[in-house]
Amino acid sequence: MVLASQYVDQKDFANARDAYAIVAESQPENWLAKSSLGWVLIRLGNLAEAGGPVESALELAPDRAQVVGTAGYYYLEQGDHEKALELLARAAKALQDNPDVQYQYGRALSAAGRDAEAIDVLRMALDSKGHFLDRADAEKLINKLQGGGSPDLGAGSRF
Repeated sequence: MVLASQYVDQKDFANARDAYAIVAESQPENWLAKSSLGWVLIRLGNLAEAGGPVESALELAPDRAQVVGTAGYYYLEQGDHEKALELLARAAKALQDNPDVQYQYGRALSAAGRDAEAIDVLRMALDSKGHFLDRADAEKLINKLQGGGSPDLGAGSRF
């Protein structure tokens, strides 16, 4: 899991996928490995393959905020904004100090037409001092929302 996380930090999602897949396969009850595998698959644009590990992780750990956040991200990418917003609101409340979760929540709010709320959430994410994988995407989105342009909801984020 440590190696996979290092690959993610380097944005080497293909190797991260392979590392998480090994753990998820060898430890079928490892909800974190499954959730992380799903997240990486989403990042790689493989939504069809991501659904299995995301749903499995959600079944194994429905109350873990990281899992709920990844599931919300998955549904956001699938275009199910209502379900994404519900899940990401839960994750954002539990993980207020996680800028990646806040970014995804901001994306979901924007997709639901709640731009003022999205801007507030994105500001909170951008004000964080910790590692924030998609800081540049969050900056682009908030600039578009503040400028009144049509937001490009970008890719996802890490939970």
